[in-house]
Amino acid sequence: MNALDAGRHVAQVASWRDSGEKGHLVQFYEHESELLQPLADYLQQGLETGAGAIVIATARHLEQLEHQLDARGLDVARLRERGQLVALEGAATLSRIVCEGGPQWSRFVEVVGALVAELRREYPRVIAFGEMVSLLWTDGRHVAALQLEELWNELAQRETFSLYCAYPMPKGAGSAYLRDYERVCALHDHVVSPEPYEGSPEARMQLVAQLQQKARALEWEVQRRIMVERALADRDRELSDFLENALEGLLKVSPDGTLFWVNRAGLKLLGRSDAECIGRSMEDFHLDPEDGRESLRRLASGETLRNHAAALLRADGSVRHVRITANAQWDAGRLIHSRWYIRDDTHERLAESARAHLAAIVESSDDAIVSKTLEGIVRSWNRAAERLFGYTAEEAVGQPITLIIPAERVQEERTILEKLRRGERIEHFETVRIAKSGRRIDVALTISPIRNAAGVIVGASKIARDISERKASEQAQERTIGELRRAEDALREADRRKDEFLAVLAHELRNPLAPIRYAVAWAKKERRGEAGRLQAQAIIERQVEHMSRLLDDLLDVSRITRGTLLLRCSSVELSAALAAAREAARPLLEAKAHTLVLKLPEQPIRLVADPVRLAQILANLLVNSAKYTDTGGHIEVEARQQQGELVVAVRDNGIGISPEMMPRLFTLFAQASPALERSEGGLGIGLSLVRGLVELHGGTITAHSPGIGQGAEFIVRLPIGEPTGAELQSESLGLRASAPAATPLRVLVADDNRDSAASCAALLESSGHEVSIAYSGGEALELARRLEPNALLLDIGMPELNGYQLAQGIRRTSWGRAAMLIAITGWGQEQDKRRAIEAGFDHHLTKPIDPASLEALLQRAAARQSQGPT
Repeated sequence: MNALDAGRHVAQVASWRDSGEKGHLVQFYEHESELLQPLADYLQQGLETGAGAIVIATARHLEQLEHQLDARGLDVARLRERGQLVALEGAATLSRIVCEGGPQWSRFVEVVGALVAELRREYPRVIAFGEMVSLLWTDGRHVAALQLEELWNELAQRETFSLYCAYPMPKGAGSAYLRDYERVCALHDHVVSPEPYEGSPEARMQLVAQLQQKARALEWEVQRRIMVERALADRDRELSDFLENALEGLLKVSPDGTLFWVNRAGLKLLGRSDAECIGRSMEDFHLDPEDGRESLRRLASGETLRNHAAALLRADGSVRHVRITANAQWDAGRLIHSRWYIRDDTHERLAESARAHLAAIVESSDDAIVSKTLEGIVRSWNRAAERLFGYTAEEAVGQPITLIIPAERVQEERTILEKLRRGERIEHFETVRIAKSGRRIDVALTISPIRNAAGVIVGASKIARDISERKASEQAQERTIGELRRAEDALREADRRKDEFLAVLAHELRNPLAPIRYAVAWAKKERRGEAGRLQAQAIIERQVEHMSRLLDDLLDVSRITRGTLLLRCSSVELSAALAAAREAARPLLEAKAHTLVLKLPEQPIRLVADPVRLAQILANLLVNSAKYTDTGGHIEVEARQQQGELVVAVRDNGIGISPEMMPRLFTLFAQASPALERSEGGLGIGLSLVRGLVELHGGTITAHSPGIGQGAEFIVRLPIGEPTGAELQSESLGLRASAPAATPLRVLVADDNRDSAASCAALLESSGHEVSIAYSGGEALELARRLEPNALLLDIGMPELNGYQLAQGIRRTSWGRAAMLIAITGWGQEQDKRRAIEAGFDHHLTKPIDPASLEALLQRAAARQSQGPT
């Protein structure tokens, strides 16, 4: 059945009484009185027969319905109090289920479906009146109204209820409304007539005749609309073809900056295929990503870009200079998408640059450059001509060129002009010219005809130079251009290698830390040696912890910047986080003999946060205050609850913050000015990391300082939050359960760093394990097949076979499927961990490894193997 047939089927004289316990009714009305009277009858009959009722209407209609029901003897207040009558304001309810311009099923079920289900449990049947579709319809959002009707119908497949909808029919509504009203009818079981039909047979027949006339008129209008729709479809195809084949690049960009449509000219401009463009951020196409981000921010703030100059980077590495005009489409205050019109002006830019460059060359050239008419009148005269011939431009322009030609060589000029008129070019013509002072100058001339836009010769340009300096000038120019190109290449290479440096830095620093940490842990287990050796061990361990924290902070900053750092929130007591932070900062506090004062409220403060990251925030603030406070300083931490927030203030009486430093205080790699003549160490990432972690928790951080030498104060504000059931089990900070007695295992350690392998093996042997060592992938595989170890610690980067290949080979053996494989590596990115798990590893540990954590993993392997195969 097509839409027209469906409309005919439902568009029959009917009453809401025909719907029974389940039905979807619709009424079209011109005056509110036509709606309120039958709607009040509908609600009264349902409530008096024990039905639960839901009314979603405008505030005005809710008030009018309440008066009508009260006037009919119903106690509306009592009905609402016991939950039999539920009244919701239409616009507020609609805002809860609409997202991105249309109603969403999940939100609709959460708001409306749950309410229907609840009433179904309490009452034998449920009736409902919904005016949200009317609000959308009146606002001109017909598609969204029809989508909402479909959601009601889908809910009716799950729950049994009767629904009454109403649409206003504007006076003098034209044909533009009729097809949409027809679709409305097709989505309902009955169309309720506002006019009574329970009368005499003559009245009934008269009403049926009227409806038949309306149906014939509607059928004619539908046919006309079909023709119009076909014409619109043709126009739409023409418009699509026009846009697709436009000479300028046309793009549609989502609110988050993702490209989701681009025409052919845009693809050609970007130098990519459709698949390579769709779904990527506009930043990726800009030579300067910040320019792309700024353009998106301006559009999101309501601005319109007009003829904005930008540079786009193509897939082949070439750059196109463009002009961008862009604006945004908004709906109900929400950014739907932005439209970008991109014109390639690379040629214009290059031509303009060439003209400017040429003008600069002409003006700054060491050669005399002169232009003249075909009659030999000077039109331009550069500075080199002034220096060479002694005449200023004011003196020469407008004068005949014979001004600088000796009398005996005037015939040369006539010959030159004749050749120019024929379009000939004269190169390296050696002759003599005379300066204002009368000095005769040997020059080499190059003379070319000048043509206008139509190709007509209108004049000539002449370059005069001292022959003796020609070669030197060319060589100098070539050297300059070569140096500029080399400098540009060096800058590009430096920028490309920057990202590589950060990853390699972490890897190269972690590798030497591993044997140090193993050796320290082993020495502690042996419990022998003098006090000096123990003190040296303590120093090494502190330095290892310091370097590890430094690397972790650096990687955390990278994760925050890329948006990959995840919080593991739980219910945390502030005092526990402060204790962990104070312990982390203790070595520096004690070394500088600072006094630390904690001012905490008597009632403990709990909040929902990542306990490790909260301690990291507080520790970095304490370390920052300790670093920039002279020995014997005073540091104070004060905490309080304020309007649902935790407010923590860290104050010191240190060197303070200069006004110049304040704006870039939380910027990555920013440190105090060298003018302060202090050397505090670090990479300048602590405060940047603190700000990133605070903002991930939904909080803010601010800094205050009266100035140099007057101390500083950092204030952190974090939401307290309501703990969920999973978060009520608060995790202790920095505490580990005592390790169970070690179960000896056969362990294979494979690492091409011999010190790392040896120290790790010594550590494991001191715990009672039987350890074998391999220094290459091939040797490790051979040993593993012979010894069949319970656990294998494999470095990823080894000769012959890398760690991934080795793990895959072990997993293919019968005994290897039960062995625990642990990847040991300095590469700690998320993609490295995923690749290790995919290769068959059980765990991925980043150097330097915590010995206690390693032993815990081995004991888990022992417990798993003692249980046997599952």
